[in-house]
Amino acid sequence: MVNNFALAFYGGALIALSSSLNYVFYGKITGLSGILNVVVGLRFRFEYFERLGFLVGLISAIDTWVSMNGSDFEGRPIVSSNDNLNTIGWIIGGIMIGIGSRWSGGCTSGHGVCGLPRFSLKSFIAICIFMPVGMATSTYLSSMPLFFNPTPLSSSLISTYKNFASISLKVLQALVLMSIFYYIVTKRGIEKVSVLSQTIFGWIFGMGLLISGMCSRDNILAFLTISVKWDPSLIIVMFTAIFINLVTFQGIIYNGQSLLGKRLAMPDNRMDIGNFIGPVMFGMGWGITGLCPGPALANFTVNPNCLLLVVATFVGQSIVDAGYDYSAKLKKN
Repeated sequence: MVNNFALAFYGGALIALSSSLNYVFYGKITGLSGILNVVVGLRFRFEYFERLGFLVGLISAIDTWVSMNGSDFEGRPIVSSNDNLNTIGWIIGGIMIGIGSRWSGGCTSGHGVCGLPRFSLKSFIAICIFMPVGMATSTYLSSMPLFFNPTPLSSSLISTYKNFASISLKVLQALVLMSIFYYIVTKRGIEKVSVLSQTIFGWIFGMGLLISGMCSRDNILAFLTISVKWDPSLIIVMFTAIFINLVTFQGIIYNGQSLLGKRLAMPDNRMDIGNFIGPVMFGMGWGITGLCPGPALANFTVNPNCLLLVVATFVGQSIVDAGYDYSAKLKKN
């Protein structure tokens, strides 16, 4: 049996492979909170079908594995089966994650996996804040369970949800497949395969989350909660992904543009209060739920609570966007 540290390394390497391919060829950052915001918010101006392809690839990787092999991998859970959090906890945690990720400009993938390898000051500050806040929140709640003891979901409700999620995923897969063929027929040059490429990148990223154990709430909380059973394997996932991306990202930054001639997404180090309060909010939400946007999306077809978390996260993001819009209107007046 492969040990947890080895799985964390392999999973982190796949996460790095996906995000490195995206940056090296397309100059894009693989930020899951941003992808969630575009897809759920139907923001068609922002390369919608490419982002939808990435998201569908990610979800399909986990859904295919669970359908064929069950919810365990090498003797440990790979999806979020821990449902000791009640509805209020999922909603409050999700809204805090949404506000925090939107206000600070990213989550664990955008700041950690893709931000630190680009030497982003914002990402460094965010990581230094939300990691300890998440651990403090989770550790506190382990002894003071404010949001626990939920009403168990009935087996019929879970079955109905899984049927709904399965049908929804098939519809989205069909939409992505049509988009792939549409781009091949109508686009020019390398743009012909942009949706296909993003779908493949999403699949690789999803497999990285699965193998590393980051789709499991149990595994994440085992890292965030300081106890005698503390599991440091998440550190291996992050360090592996960051180190590999450090090499690939800095290499392509030195080149000045992506291999396909695309403009590189570079760090914006302008600071405001959101760069400090946002990570606090994100860390608290992460500590409550045990899942950030990527793993929540990955669990779409297997856990009804994760759909609730995704919706709550989008609501939190929308609150921040509404605040930005209101502030912009005041400045105009």
